[in-house]
Amino acid sequence: MITENWDNGTFRSGHPGAMEAPNFETFVSSAGQLHACFLNTTLGAQRCEQGSVPVVGVEAHTANDIQVAVKFAAKHNLRLVIKNTGHDYLGRSSGRGSFMIWTHHMKNITVHDVFRPSGSLSSEIFEHAITVHAGVQWQEAYNAANASRRMIVGGVAAGGSVGAAGGWVLGGGQSLVSPVYGLGVDNVLEFTLVLANGSHITTNTYENPDLFWALRGGGGGTFGVITTVTYKTYPIVPTVSASLIASINSTQSTLSGSLAEAFTEFVRITPALTDVGWGGYVTYGPGAQGSLTYELVAIAPNVSWEEANATIVPYFDYMQALAKNSTGSGTAETQLTVSVAETTSYPSFLAWYTDNIPATGLVGSNLNLGSWLLPRYLVETDYKRVAETLSAVPGLSFEFVAGGAVSRPNASSTGLNPAWRKALVHTIFGVAWADGTSAAEIGEMQDTLKATSAKVRALAPDSGAYFNEASMFEPDPPKAFFGAHYEKLKAIKSLLADACALRLAIMLCLAAIVSLLLACSLAGATTTLVTATAAAAAAADPPDSVKKFRRLEDLTKQCKFGLGGLWFDLCPVFEGNDGGWTFALERKTPPTITKTSYNIRLRGPLEVDDNVPAHEQCPPGTWICSIVSNRRPLHSEEEPRVLQTIPIAGAMNLPNVPSYYPGVNITAQLAPPRQEPEARHDVLHIRLHGGFYVYGPQKADIQFVCDHDADEVPNITNIRLGLEWNVHIPMAPTSTEPVENDSPPSEVPEDLADDARGIAGRMSRSLLVLVLSSFTALLALVYVAWFPPARVRQYVTRFMKAHPRLARFRVGERVLMRWAYEDLELVDEFGYGEGEEDVMVNFAPDADPEGIPLKPSPRHGARAVYGAM
Repeated sequence: MITENWDNGTFRSGHPGAMEAPNFETFVSSAGQLHACFLNTTLGAQRCEQGSVPVVGVEAHTANDIQVAVKFAAKHNLRLVIKNTGHDYLGRSSGRGSFMIWTHHMKNITVHDVFRPSGSLSSEIFEHAITVHAGVQWQEAYNAANASRRMIVGGVAAGGSVGAAGGWVLGGGQSLVSPVYGLGVDNVLEFTLVLANGSHITTNTYENPDLFWALRGGGGGTFGVITTVTYKTYPIVPTVSASLIASINSTQSTLSGSLAEAFTEFVRITPALTDVGWGGYVTYGPGAQGSLTYELVAIAPNVSWEEANATIVPYFDYMQALAKNSTGSGTAETQLTVSVAETTSYPSFLAWYTDNIPATGLVGSNLNLGSWLLPRYLVETDYKRVAETLSAVPGLSFEFVAGGAVSRPNASSTGLNPAWRKALVHTIFGVAWADGTSAAEIGEMQDTLKATSAKVRALAPDSGAYFNEASMFEPDPPKAFFGAHYEKLKAIKSLLADACALRLAIMLCLAAIVSLLLACSLAGATTTLVTATAAAAAAADPPDSVKKFRRLEDLTKQCKFGLGGLWFDLCPVFEGNDGGWTFALERKTPPTITKTSYNIRLRGPLEVDDNVPAHEQCPPGTWICSIVSNRRPLHSEEEPRVLQTIPIAGAMNLPNVPSYYPGVNITAQLAPPRQEPEARHDVLHIRLHGGFYVYGPQKADIQFVCDHDADEVPNITNIRLGLEWNVHIPMAPTSTEPVENDSPPSEVPEDLADDARGIAGRMSRSLLVLVLSSFTALLALVYVAWFPPARVRQYVTRFMKAHPRLARFRVGERVLMRWAYEDLELVDEFGYGEGEEDVMVNFAPDADPEGIPLKPSPRHGARAVYGAM
């Protein structure tokens, strides 16, 4: 049975110790000793050994099984590997002496008529999606989608045995239909996965967006164990296929003569074919009875048979002409024979797949691969050099699976290697050997592979490789596999590693706080409740080990928290924001007055006013909005004109902005004071993210400064407010307009004051009480650290978004900023010269026939700000 199914990918994927490439089941020691278990017991290894097959593992059927397995591996410090189907050419599904999580039996599939990503707005829905669990293979996914009259972008392999929710999509996910529908990562709506700390989370554009970005092309099981993937689906459409088989009588493994001419011509027309929607492979290699066979397999979905023929049949005619010429002028060894050259129309992609893709083959061989992505500009401008170089590569597969829809997304929209967005062709080649080949011979073949890779890489040194089918011997793996995204992926991985150490951090942090409080009590110190600008209660200077950053899920529910050894009570401030606040300031900007208003709501998104045009208010989902307008002071009958609407924070629906990741993502951080050098404590920064303006993310930064001399909680109008979008701009508004009845209470609630005094006013205790209290507290903390609630495990983590970015302005904005600070002579009460105020800043022909250039005439005198900030 094993012999009969040796090259059956589906059979192999159903056995935990079997890999699709058997060389990754073996192990060669540094001394050259082979550890393996060959089917032919007379070869190589002297006995049947474990090799690189994991020694023990878990057959997972649910996400909980994976969580238990991950925690077990962490507890016992085991090397962990994840096997979905074992389709891997880098050996990532196996490992000598490792502990395996085998996801093959997680076969659930859910077809959604309507799918709403977790954490999204109620209006953010996708019609006709499909969720596949970790063990689902592409044949099963194709069948499920087809049963619902839909198609899905997936891999092509014998028997459909590649996993639909594993390494294929995590590495990018190329497909024959990618030129029309994009790569696998372009079609993902949501992942669920188990992290290294055992937590099971959801990630999409709304929840854990950085991780969602990284998983789409960032590679393998680097970030966690995938449990489900939700994909877009598409209507079933007709699919046209093209098939061509040609050969010459030759024992060589590279192209020459008429076959080299045929390949050169195909390289030349490849850009035009992918533009139409063709995707496929050109391969060549040894055929039957001493022949060299050249083969083309391609499909074009959603085009008519006539349209498809118009683009591919001319190439068939070219091949027939080459064959005719070689018959008339060449020898028997150089005569080109075209045995197949045809197109066929199928009712669907699955119908073509079922009719053309065999059930077995392409697995069960020992091999190492090499690959490289060739950019479109190279193929278009230097196709002869490309063809000449690739014709000399034995066993080449020229895969035109990029371009078209693959090149349309922004290169930074996913963690995928940016080289994919410029690529047109994925080239793949390799070396293979039989069981029993010595380590020395394998080493020589691998050296040949390295040399071949170097020649192909030299065609486009700045490109990259497809991570799932790449060489194990790349000289610069970060650049080849991840390109410019490597540093960001590494940073996200580092953040996850920090989260995985969360339990220990919780225990140490809380123990340090308790020890600090007890130490202060023993010394007879009294910590006074201090009313700060944000009603903050300050404690002693925190030790370096105390955390100064945390995420807040809801400001109104988490308005009391500890940070950096300090205790903060912001409830009086945020509870007064039921209806929102409005701050406004006006500046003279001759010949107008410019007004900047800030609408702030901390309990949810701002309400949309149906009576106000959409361009004069921020998009739905905005929490903090800045609106800049101007008016002519002597024309009170005119309505102000809105110049800018800037959504500073929120969770908006911007489907046409691929670089936007919605989510308020509220964070709290202590940082040294910049504007308050006399402050005795770090400044508390409450940051709200999710804004977007001028092609870049925005955020709000509300700063709270401890005021030890304050007797009561100040009115909201006295709070120092700093809002950041492109640059940090602290403001002390000259005039404010608080929403009626929405100012916070003027006093701290008595129960909060009593709690704080109870902590702060403890008298010194005896040593015995201190020891017993400390021991009890530490026991409780250890228990909480090891068994935290699920939400704590899921959400408490650090985010890079706490660090402000450098400002990015458009050229026009730079000019406005320069004009804003030009000297103007303000000659009268309003600061205008005679007649100057009659001209509007942004001229509207239907409203005023005059109009002036945006730049006012420069003068000398008081400083003024022109137009919008």
